[in-house]
Amino acid sequence: MQEICAALDAARLVEFTKELIRTPSLSTEEEAISRIIEQEMISLGYDQVIRDDLYNVVGIIKGKGGGKSLMLNGHIDHAGVGEMKDAFSAREMDGAEFGHQGTVIYGRGASDMKAAVAAMVQAGGVIKKLGLPLKGDVVVTCVAREEIARGEGIKAVLADGYTTDYAVSGEASNLGVYLGHRGKAEFAVTTLGKTTHGGNPAGGVNAILKMMRFFEALEKDYALPQHDFLGQATWTVLDIEASPGAPTP
Repeated sequence: MQEICAALDAARLVEFTKELIRTPSLSTEEEAISRIIEQEMISLGYDQVIRDDLYNVVGIIKGKGGGKSLMLNGHIDHAGVGEMKDAFSAREMDGAEFGHQGTVIYGRGASDMKAAVAAMVQAGGVIKKLGLPLKGDVVVTCVAREEIARGEGIKAVLADGYTTDYAVSGEASNLGVYLGHRGKAEFAVTTLGKTTHGGNPAGGVNAILKMMRFFEALEKDYALPQHDFLGQATWTVLDIEASPGAPTP
């Protein structure tokens, strides 16, 4: 372990993390950050580096053969900035504001999940630097289009044949280890009403109130499944729209 820690260039890891955070990379807009990652992998001596048309970046460190392969996976896009100030500053600051003791790097995507991507890319560099006698390949996949929740990036990587025996996702977990995922099902529900003037609600049917009753019934009558290992399923409302809605000022 001491040898591995000594082989890690901590300053390079921090600066690479900052560079990723300073590079805006909304979903479908990952070209710039993908080029940065590609060049870093090449500089670190990866045996093979591939960047595809979706701006996924795959770095491979080849083993001698006869062993299990491992994928380290992370996504390179980030959620919208919203009202976040100095979103791409990547400044170091006291982490007390966020309940963390010590210095943190601030910026959109720092925890979700550019710091983890940086760490995995640099981990590949440590493996190459030490010349560790791997039997199986280590495949570092830095994928695009994760935040839009359709899995386009990782699906493209797998479809191109970059599969492994085991995989680790670097999503933030407060350094806890999570063995599995309950999966996801997504539904769009429509309730139909009858449009009327807001001053005469009795003349129409309010579809928003109908949707409210749907949610109440769902919460009351639908028993969510539970898995012995993965635990209780959950559900949440992500968005609601009405048409015609309130006039825009």
